[in-house]
Amino acid sequence: MVKISLSKKTLALIKLFIFILVLTTLIYLVSLAGFLHSLLVFTAYLVSLIFLFWGLYHIPILAAGLTKIKCYKDEKIDPFSLPTMTILIPAKHEPWVVSRVVNVALNHLSYPKSKKEIVVVTEDEETFSVVLPVALANPDTVKVFIRSASSRVETKPAALNDIVHLTRGEIICIFDVEDMPEKDVLLKVAPIFKDPKVGAVQGILRISNTKDSWISRMMGLEYASWFRISLWGRVRLGFFAPLGGTCCFIRREYLRMCGWWDSKNLTEDLEVTARLVLSGAKVEMVEVRSWEEAPTTIRKWLRQRGRWMRGYLQTFLRYWKIALKNVRRLGLKMALTMILSMATPFVMIFVPIGFLLTFLWIITDVLKIGFPGLMTSVFPDWAIIPLLFNFIFYGGVVAAILIEDKNYWNLLWVPVFFIYMFLHIAGVLYAIWLHLTKPIYWAKTEHYGYGVKGFPVISKKGVKV
Repeated sequence: MVKISLSKKTLALIKLFIFILVLTTLIYLVSLAGFLHSLLVFTAYLVSLIFLFWGLYHIPILAAGLTKIKCYKDEKIDPFSLPTMTILIPAKHEPWVVSRVVNVALNHLSYPKSKKEIVVVTEDEETFSVVLPVALANPDTVKVFIRSASSRVETKPAALNDIVHLTRGEIICIFDVEDMPEKDVLLKVAPIFKDPKVGAVQGILRISNTKDSWISRMMGLEYASWFRISLWGRVRLGFFAPLGGTCCFIRREYLRMCGWWDSKNLTEDLEVTARLVLSGAKVEMVEVRSWEEAPTTIRKWLRQRGRWMRGYLQTFLRYWKIALKNVRRLGLKMALTMILSMATPFVMIFVPIGFLLTFLWIITDVLKIGFPGLMTSVFPDWAIIPLLFNFIFYGGVVAAILIEDKNYWNLLWVPVFFIYMFLHIAGVLYAIWLHLTKPIYWAKTEHYGYGVKGFPVISKKGVKV
């Protein structure tokens, strides 16, 4: 008897395919019952209208994102006039990688040491013991704190709230423990804060371990598309532009005015952006980059994406009414784009419905199986327009490869991005299930220190360059 062994990734893909096939078959069988034809018509029109609006909304964003990001670097830098920067690094059970980010922040980021403060906050003694010698050797620049186990809320924003009051920086810089920012990131960010209305600045995030798996490669394309094209397009148009959680810089005064971070929100970056904007702050973007590590398996990706989507749901349910009530103060454009940004998980729910209706159209109208012409009578004549709008999103990926990534071989991976989008559906459904059945908790993403050329890579298996 031959025993076939399949990897977890292969099994997950098979299960996803079976789920889609079964669901498609059920809807097809249901569609054979004429009494539900009107329901199919309503659903098809609703999905078509949503995708039509969503596509029209993203066309100007894509067009604006293709433009060059404004450069704010001040050629005549006066070190005495530079703002004090506090680099906050939340770390949890990652002693093998925290030393790298501290070393990068201390020795590789160009900025006067008297104006730079590096603060690591952790919950475990291993991470604390790794950073402590560096802190003792550089007492004026590096500090490390360990949180009290009895009173802590185990989330990233709670850790930031615990420690921010013990820092001195005018600008609070957030970097995750696996981050590797460019050398001149602080010098490029500082001039933007000369405008007193600027409350926060976001840099471009890139993925350092794109070659580890197809999941990490897809995230590399996704990050390049989101941060270089979509996010910059939103900033350029004056739309709501959420911060990215790392390589972001917030003016302390605005952060204090809006009440710091929400300790129990799972997307603290999105939530604090909403409150910053409501406080009257501007969010800008700067062309600096920081590389971070992506999950390498579907399971790890789903844990991370489920947390993000659940955080979006949290933030939407809390702020959509507030945004509508403050339309006059925010302006119609900012208020509506804030709601649309937070509503992303709800839009993603309609994606599988749209795909399933399209599969039914292929079965009945293209392959002529069952009732030929059934779905033609269901879909409106103009349904092809929102279907074609899918190319806007893939166009953003292609533009990111050409403008930001510049590894043109990645163009061959664009068709695989279609499969990757199905995983987002699973992420949204998983987030909804968590929101309905589980208490708030931080599903931590493990990091092993996979790096980019020029930086040491510190992992559980050892050290290499």
